[in-house]
Amino acid sequence: MKKTYKYLWIMLFLIFSMSTASADEITADSLTYNGKSQIVTATGNVIIQNNEGAIITGNEGEYNFITHTAYITGNVVYEKDSVHMTAGKISLYSDHTIHGSGHVSIEDSSGPHLLKGEEITYQDETGFGKIIGNAYYESAKGYLSAPQIEGNIKEIHIEAIGGVTFSYPAQNAEGRSDTAVYTRSGMNGTDGQLVLTGAAHVIQNGNIFDGPELIIRDNEQIVETGGRSTLVIQTDKS
Repeated sequence: MKKTYKYLWIMLFLIFSMSTASADEITADSLTYNGKSQIVTATGNVIIQNNEGAIITGNEGEYNFITHTAYITGNVVYEKDSVHMTAGKISLYSDHTIHGSGHVSIEDSSGPHLLKGEEITYQDETGFGKIIGNAYYESAKGYLSAPQIEGNIKEIHIEAIGGVTFSYPAQNAEGRSDTAVYTRSGMNGTDGQLVLTGAAHVIQNGNIFDGPELIIRDNEQIVETGGRSTLVIQTDKS
């Protein structure tokens, strides 16, 4: 028996006061559309293109043409401008916030930045993100991993809590702490610093720093200490 695939192309035009038009489009193997609520449910090879320029693909989902909100499950991929996101499930909200769950990965090539975790909430316009569960953040400067990481990757203020490990290749440093905060003045700033607090431990060029607070700066090969600290210098016995 010949297998029949249902294909439907739904396009909604919204006319604004300046006479500009925008359009949303959704395609799938099977679609059900409610004309009153303007909500469509879709299954099989779902592709959503919204009027903000985002493209979302997945196995099944729902889209609201009024609020421009979406819920997609199954091998979901989200792409918009410099952002590429994959997850088991993704919800897109009217304020452009994206929430993903299930082995989430977000790459923003404008940084570049990489975010990974079990659950991520990200606002691509402001740059705010929150990662929960096996949280990982990576930039050109290095990476942070912790149970939870949140902050703004465009204004550059990242906080990691709950047992942090890090690598800072620019300063040939790596280590761990209870919490870590990385700040920098804007995407291309050179005044960044990483502040480690709570049982902070840093290995830099073979030397070991331990203390309640340690600070590493982007433009200096220096580790600053706060509180009673210990420094172990590796010497060449030969």
